[in-house]
This record gives sequence, structure tokens and C-alpha cells, in this order.
Amino acid sequence: MSKKIKQRGSSLIEVLVATTIVAVSLVAVIGLLMYSVERSAQVRSQERAADLSQNLMEIFFKERVMLGWQNFYQEIFNAEQNGYAYFCADDNDNLVICTTPKQITTADHLSFKRWAQVKTDLDSVTVKAITSWQVGQSAQGSEGERQSVLTSQLRKID
Repeated sequence: MSKKIKQRGSSLIEVLVATTIVAVSLVAVIGLLMYSVERSAQVRSQERAADLSQNLMEIFFKERVMLGWQNFYQEIFNAEQNGYAYFCADDNDNLVICTTPKQITTADHLSFKRWAQVKTDLDSVTVKAITSWQVGQSAQGSEGERQSVLTSQLRKID
């Protein structure tokens, strides 16, 4: 007479299969989390660069009002070389002529370069505020320099 033995627990193969499924799932979840963190950092840099470009443009608007149109236009016209003038903002938000972009490090340790390319026309001043930052190697393989560019045409205010 043979007795059937009732099995309790799991066999070794079942445990290995379950462990493999859990491991593959964890790798997928960790990959998604890494992508999410990376993307969040990229968006934060883009937003900060846009803020810096906007701030530089506002400095130009302020200078136009403070100096008056004639003095503002003349200052830029006198700074032009080869059709353009390059300006940066100093630490007190005053416009200064610059030959290289100003390096800015934010409170959250992001590093940017900011400058404005300016051109006078007959009755206007075109300002292109540029903020750039470096993007390192990512999971998608993109790296290099990114830019936030804001362009505005300033005219005499009556």
C-alpha cells in the first residue's frame, strides 16, 4: 500500500522563478526612477535658464526707462562692433559690455553662462538674451550645450 505524501511549501524551481521575476521587475522600476530623476533635473535646468534669460531682458527694459531712449540707444550703438554689441549683467544687475559670457552659479549649484547679443536698427534695439548650460551624458546619450534664448525688440516709449 502506498501513501501519497502531501507537499507543503515551494520547490526550489518555483522559488528561483519567483526571485527572477521580482529581480527583473525591480530593475525595470529602478530604470524608470532613474529616467524620472534625470528628466526632472533637465526640466529644472531649462526653467532656471529661462528665468535667467527673462531677468536679463528685464534689466534691458529697466535701463531703457532709467537712461531714456536716446541715451540707451546711443550707449548700445557706441558698443557695437561688427554689427552687434555683447552685454552681461554685473552682480548689481547693471548692464556691462562683455567679451565672454558671464558665468553664473545658482543657489542650487547649477552652472550657467549668460549674455545678450544686441543690435541697433534705425528706430529700435533688438536684444537676444542667451543663457546656456552643459548637459552631461544621459541614459539617452544626449550631451552637450543647451540654450534658452529670449528675443525682444525695444522701441522708444512716448
